[in-house]
Amino acid sequence: MTMTKEALEFLNNQSVTAAEKAIVKVGEDTFVIEDGRVRRFEPNDAPQKISAHTLSGVVTAIKDGLLEAAVKSIQVVSPTKVLVFGEVDKFGNRPELASVEAITPEFPFERYLDQENFQIKMRANFIANEHRNILIKFAGDVTDTNEQSYSDDGITQRATVKDGVASKATAEVPSPAVLKPYRTFNEVEQPESEFIYRIKKSGGDIVMALFEADGGAWANEAMANVAAYLKEALPEVPVIA
Repeated sequence: MTMTKEALEFLNNQSVTAAEKAIVKVGEDTFVIEDGRVRRFEPNDAPQKISAHTLSGVVTAIKDGLLEAAVKSIQVVSPTKVLVFGEVDKFGNRPELASVEAITPEFPFERYLDQENFQIKMRANFIANEHRNILIKFAGDVTDTNEQSYSDDGITQRATVKDGVASKATAEVPSPAVLKPYRTFNEVEQPESEFIYRIKKSGGDIVMALFEADGGAWANEAMANVAAYLKEALPEVPVIA
C-alpha cells in the first residue's frame, strides 16, 4: 500500500499504540501499523457457515431464509460436495454460507474380497440392476475344484458353479459389468459405469474384485446431475459445476 507523507503523519497522530503496534482509523477504514509496515484491518465478521449432508436440506435452508446472508451463487465442487456463497464484501472476500457433503458408502474397488464379503458389499453399495444381481449370484455359487475352474477371455469370465445339491454347471459373468454404485447425493440419479470383474484363488480361498473401467467419466455426469437438481430447485441462484 502506497501512502503520502501527510497520510502517514495523520495515521501516526491518530494511532493508539499497544505492544509496539498502532491501530488507526482513516475514514471508514482501519489500519494496523506493525514493524514499519501498514496493512488494512479486515474484521472477521463473515456470516456463520452451516453444514448439511443432503441437497434437499440446503435447498430448504435457502428457501426458508435460514442462512445469515443472501445467496449469490452455488458451486458443485465434486460429486459429493457443494458450496453456497454470499455476496462479495468490500474487501473482495466471498463468504461461504453453507457446505454440503454427501454421506456415501465406500466400496473397496481394486481389492480382492472373499465370497461372503463381496456379496454383502455388492448389496449395500450398488443399486439393483441386472449385472449387479448376476455378480451377487455368481459370487455365491462359484466353487473350487481340483480341475481348471476358471477361464477369462477379457469379455466374460467362466467358472464352475453350484447347480442344485450335488451337480455342477458352468456359468459366465459379464466383464465389463455395467453397475450403479452409490457415489453422489441420493436426490439425483446415480451414474452408471463399467467395471471389470476378476476372480482368483488366494491362499486356498476364492477371492474376487471390481476395477473401475470408465476413466472417471462418472464424476462429470454426477456433478451435472447435482447442478441440474439445484437449478430446478433454485432457479434464481446461479449454479457453477
